[in-house]
Order: sequence, then C-alpha cells, then structure tokens
Amino acid sequence: MKLKIVALILSLPLIVEKVNADAGREPMGAGKRIAGKVLSGTFWGVPLGAATTGIGLFLIKADADDPFAGIAALDFLSVGYALGVAIGVTRVDPYDRFLPTLVGSFAGAAATRLILPEDLGPPLVLAPMVMATIVSEKSRKPPEAGRVSVNLVPDSKGGLSAVAILRF
Repeated sequence: MKLKIVALILSLPLIVEKVNADAGREPMGAGKRIAGKVLSGTFWGVPLGAATTGIGLFLIKADADDPFAGIAALDFLSVGYALGVAIGVTRVDPYDRFLPTLVGSFAGAAATRLILPEDLGPPLVLAPMVMATIVSEKSRKPPEAGRVSVNLVPDSKGGLSAVAILRF
C-alpha cells in the first residue's frame, strides 16, 4: 500500500504538468485549421478582389474599348484577391503571422500572373490560397505553454507540501 502511495506522489508532478500542457493546447486539429483557412481565405479574397477591380478600373478611368483594361483588371483582381486571402487565412489561427502569409499569398498571385499572363482561370484562385496556407502553417508561432505548475514535494516531517511555480 505504501509503495502505491509513494508511486502516486512521485508521479503527481507529471500528471499536473500534463494537465497544464493540455490546457494550453490548440483548440482545433491541423485538418480543421487548414480547411478553415481555405474557406476564410476564399470568403475574404473574392469580395476584396472584386472590390479592388472595380475601384481600380474606376480610378484609371478604363473604357471598354481600351485593350489594356483587361490586363489592368487582372492586376487589380490579383492584388485584391491576394490581400483578401492573407487576411482570411490569418483570421482563423491565433498563432498565425500576417506578414509571412501576405508574402506567400502575393508570391502565388505574382507567379500565376508571370507564368500564365493571359489564361488564368483556376490558377489565379488556387495559387495565392495554396501559398498563403503553406507559408501560414510553416511560420506559425508555437502555442504557449502553461504558466502555472503545481507540484507536491515531501517535507522533512514526512508530509507533503504543495509548490506552485509561476512562469512569466
């Protein structure tokens, strides 16, 4: 019986540390997080891309007969969509960093515009989303560890003392 109690007392700090580590754990798994980033990036990217296209064409006073209006529209769409994707992707994950995600999204849009200048289609939608999500996952901050730890320590009289450790 004493051996079981001693084993429990010795393992108690490990149990408390495990509980503290679980308390600081991420709220969702990687699959759900990535799916949420893709949906949120699309939700933010499409309207912002449409808005920047309309505003950009209005500001440059493009006519329907202008041959460069189509190229300008694709450029405005690329910029707005890439910005919206970066905003949407970072809003899902509290450990995400905006600047690397923005760079990844713009890199995907720029690569699509350089490689496929005329026939864009799905690559213009997919490349910024894929690049933003990959960079977002690679550059995310690690979750914070528990700040409070409670351990039981035997004292000189044969009893137990509780010791709290606070991390700043």
